[in-house]
Amino acid sequence: MPLYKEVQQLNDEVTALIEALNNNPTPEERQELCDKLVAVAEARDYMQEQNCEEMCKARQNCIADNDAIDAEIKRLMAKKATNTRAIEFYENELLRAVEMHGGKFNAGTFTVGTRKSTVVVVDETIFNDDRFKVTKTEVKIDKMALKTALKEGETITGAELVDKQNIAIK
Repeated sequence: MPLYKEVQQLNDEVTALIEALNNNPTPEERQELCDKLVAVAEARDYMQEQNCEEMCKARQNCIADNDAIDAEIKRLMAKKATNTRAIEFYENELLRAVEMHGGKFNAGTFTVGTRKSTVVVVDETIFNDDRFKVTKTEVKIDKMALKTALKEGETITGAELVDKQNIAIK
């Protein structure tokens, strides 16, 4: 059984013992309930500490996994960039070969040739026709300014300051 479930069971037992103590037991029953309550509470606290330690370790493992994933993403991106440059090199060399052969030719199981396409090449340093320009607008909320306004007592519909507890593990 996972530790957090054992902690919950012990919490339930502590609650039941406290309820039993609130039902006016005899002095002997009260002493027995108090002794049991102390033992169960100590066991619960010990289990809770163990549970928290396991969660801290699991959290650290997740952080390490994410670091490894980030490193692998960087490695794969570098590999992709290398492959992209290689593809460009091969395509340029094959284009030169097509030009040298005067057109389409066979290269083993491949037929290498060209096809016509029309593309627009724009020199943005000198292009200046507003008819073909698109303006993209990105709306973002300035949370720092919003926080300042709220702290100064301003009421803003849809926004509020909320105190939050953040985990701090050292």
